[in-house]
Amino acid sequence: MTHGDLKFHQSFAVQTYVASIGPNFPTLTPKQVALDTMFQGSLEDMMGLAAGVILSGYEPTLVPKFMTKILAHLTKYIPEEGFVNGQSAPSIADCCILVLTQALIPFGATLGEGAAEVYGAFPA
Repeated sequence: MTHGDLKFHQSFAVQTYVASIGPNFPTLTPKQVALDTMFQGSLEDMMGLAAGVILSGYEPTLVPKFMTKILAHLTKYIPEEGFVNGQSAPSIADCCILVLTQALIPFGATLGEGAAEVYGAFPA
């Protein structure tokens, strides 16, 4: 990412930076930050596994198994309506769920035809 004279990479850093400077991202309590960070860590765990399938030949059957476990855990924190932290705008946690469930690369590509089955087990 480039912002002015700042250049950096890694999705965790980009997410945190954008949320800290974005005018519509809510100010969070330490508890809410902990939830956001947990969602970020879960996204990074899945990103590493799925990228490993694409780039290093990891076992592709692991992706639906671990995605199901991660989504089962994270959905406990997702309300039926609104955003994870109960704010009027999304936080990092909401963005992580969006990426986990909508990103073609690496998740759609590694889940393949099994994506509907994995995602279908969780509320929209």
